[in-house]
Amino acid sequence: MVFIPPFDDYKIIEGQGTVGVEILEDLSGIDYVFIPVGGGGLSAGVGTYLKTMSPNTKLLAWNRKERLP
Repeated sequence: MVFIPPFDDYKIIEGQGTVGVEILEDLSGIDYVFIPVGGGGLSAGVGTYLKTMSPNTKLLAWNRKERLP
């Protein structure tokens, strides 16, 4: 068995970027997206996709130990 880290593998990050695809399929004209940060794979994938396809959308990332504004 091989361990593939969920934050340090390009294919995993690319796969997690599909969350961004789903967001833009369901909603349009998004001003802000809040992204939880743990290892960074989800935020890297979603952030890369959204900044490419919806450059005016602001991305706000937070660690689960912090409170949202």
